[in-house]
Amino acid sequence: MTETGRVTMVCHDEEGRIGDIFSGFRESVERDVQGRLAIEVAAGIGEISPETQYASEGKITPRPQMSLTVSGTNIAGIPAPCTCTVNGQVCEVDEETLEFESPCPGRYELTFEKWPYQTEVVTVEIAPRTD
Repeated sequence: MTETGRVTMVCHDEEGRIGDIFSGFRESVERDVQGRLAIEVAAGIGEISPETQYASEGKITPRPQMSLTVSGTNIAGIPAPCTCTVNGQVCEVDEETLEFESPCPGRYELTFEKWPYQTEVVTVEIAPRTD
């Protein structure tokens, strides 16, 4: 016999990225998710956030956080390979450390992305040259 009552189901892609979230009566929700990758989540799980969670092994799981550290213009703990976006320019990063350089002084926000890690933004300041 099929369970009835209210359910929440989370649709996701093959890599676990959360897409649509459906809540309602079981029959209606099962019809909505038919043919899609989806998992049923337990009642009381709380808010589901694609920014901080993903689907893994049939469960909603926290996405790991990067362990980036910034010292001056040096960034360490990069989960290479990943992408880094600076001023709209996307670069591939193949090393676990990066020495950020720019001919223009100022503050730069660097956005690091690698699935399933949570996106991380760090700020690096380039001082004016004194020579």
